[in-house]
Amino acid sequence: MYRPMWKAAIIQSSLAFGAIFLTFLILRLGHAAAVASMGATAFIIFATPESPAAKPKNVIGGHTIGVVSGSLCSILPVPSTLHVMLACSLAVGLSLLLMVLTETQHPPAAGTALASALAGTSTHILTGVLASAIMLALFHTILKKHLIDFSIAH
Repeated sequence: MYRPMWKAAIIQSSLAFGAIFLTFLILRLGHAAAVASMGATAFIIFATPESPAAKPKNVIGGHTIGVVSGSLCSILPVPSTLHVMLACSLAVGLSLLLMVLTETQHPPAAGTALASALAGTSTHILTGVLASAIMLALFHTILKKHLIDFSIAH
């Protein structure tokens, strides 16, 4: 990798760091699983900004579907560990189906569905995930013309 690429990689990594720090401030440590899916989103936005998954529609739509699917599955009765696993698996499957049907595929949002199913229905998670997704989508929109897509050979 030649020098300008190193500079871009350091800058874009620093932007991802800042975005995830802000996400932690929004969601707090208690919802680390939801922050983890936002970490994957930050990677897509800052390392592969030309990817279809980086489009704001997919980031916001995918995470919205993920958090709603997970929240809905979290209200299912879960009398045993097996039922918890089934509810979490259903959340991922449902979010995948809905993202495909709405053309808002964003792979990290499946992690949001899983995290939401585990955490239970919470307005803090719902608003935190949506605020984080909107923030990351805004970063993408504002910075895209300045970002290098590292998935493209240079």
